[in-house]
Amino acid sequence: LTPPHPRPPFPSANRTYRLRDIGHRSSTRPPPMRGIRGFVLLVGATAVAAAATGVATASTPSSPTNPKERSGKSPRIAIIGGGIGGSASAQFLRSQVGPDAVIELFEKEDHLCGRLGLLQMSDGKDYDTGGQIIHPRNMHMANLTKIAGLTKDDGSDEEDTNTYFYDLVAKKFNFKTTGNDFVDTILMLWNYGLSPIYLNWEVDAMLKDFDNIYDLQASGKSYNTVEDLIHAMGGENFVEMLSTPLPEYLSKKGIGEALVKDFAGAAMACNYGQRVEDMHAFVGMVSLAGIQPGLWGIKEG
Repeated sequence: LTPPHPRPPFPSANRTYRLRDIGHRSSTRPPPMRGIRGFVLLVGATAVAAAATGVATASTPSSPTNPKERSGKSPRIAIIGGGIGGSASAQFLRSQVGPDAVIELFEKEDHLCGRLGLLQMSDGKDYDTGGQIIHPRNMHMANLTKIAGLTKDDGSDEEDTNTYFYDLVAKKFNFKTTGNDFVDTILMLWNYGLSPIYLNWEVDAMLKDFDNIYDLQASGKSYNTVEDLIHAMGGENFVEMLSTPLPEYLSKKGIGEALVKDFAGAAMACNYGQRVEDMHAFVGMVSLAGIQPGLWGIKEG
């Protein structure tokens, strides 16, 4: 019943079940469970924040973070989905609820980590699939990398690290870097004015507020809604970003239309497969964190 895929060595679950191996063809829910009083159910990637804060089903931020403290009994926990969210949840939860808790993870595929993986192409090389770029301020991924015994890859061995903005409609490159920092800076200013500088300032300011999530989690706080969590991280500005289109938000910050179209448009298409006009500012600004230095991946894939 355990997945044959050998890496990574988390999650810290008592057992990992494949849904299709236990008589459930729909793979949309776990097998029938009886005697589940006090049972905590976490579903897929939505469980990451819950796991990192203990079990985020508490009604108020002041509630105990350990389920055993609330009930006096060791909890039984089911995690539905063994993607990066479910796998990380098992690891975080084990550290929170201790060795006595029963944690069971249900996954329909024969491997963990969902869409994250390696794909071998016709050239014989392995390429990352799914999420593959990690920001240096992502503490949870840095910790998981250490737990799994994996190696950071800063991309320094790549043959071509230049940036290209290609317009599919006009079928031409709107911008290409040369690899020379001085020349590329001049080209960037010539094409986009001061917008790249303003954009970097805005992303950095946003990430400073975003970093509040780690203090909130470390203090054991939990919230009933996503909006409550977002507000605790960045106040009314973050909440307003949830309903503000990304181009409108960037325009108010003095960032020109050309950079929004070329850079933000490319980032949204690459990360989400969506047009920049369809993204709200909060998700869009998190995605644009990729403009900052220090990004890394996993050498093992």
